[in-house]
Amino acid sequence: MKYPWMTEEKLQMLYKTVEMDEYEKLCMGNSIQNKLPFVLCHNDFWAGNLLFADDGSLVTILDWQTAFFASPTQDLAALLALGLPSICRRKNEKEYLQFYFDTFKYYLEKFNVKDDKGYRKLDFKTLEQSYRTSLKVTVFSVITTWENFDKSGDNGGESENCIQYLLEDID
Repeated sequence: MKYPWMTEEKLQMLYKTVEMDEYEKLCMGNSIQNKLPFVLCHNDFWAGNLLFADDGSLVTILDWQTAFFASPTQDLAALLALGLPSICRRKNEKEYLQFYFDTFKYYLEKFNVKDDKGYRKLDFKTLEQSYRTSLKVTVFSVITTWENFDKSGDNGGESENCIQYLLEDID
């Protein structure tokens, strides 16, 4: 087998994840299970869909055809899993989540959001649980591009690390 870490059990879990019903259940159920309101999610949120100006400022986000309403952690999970080396994501994940959590709460106050849909009551543990479920959804994105990475020369092993570490992290 080309990927020795890919057990039959993990392969079956992947097959189940890429079934559209299971995918939609994960997307919708994440917000429902964690009592989070649905937000607009890009659903393909990675560095390749971000366009920056020469000064480094974000100009726009591209490729919106798969956008839908889901958990507020969906795009964050995709960005961290697809935009960072896997080892870096794992090592700094708690700090990234804490920064996201603190920044989110800060802007609720700064912009005096009246109807926050319960976000002011959001605790870090719930955010983290939602993020873990969002990683399962992110596996779908990795699977759909994995074959392309595999054909393009292995990307220094990072594409393999990405799927291997995601599978380990969502067990």
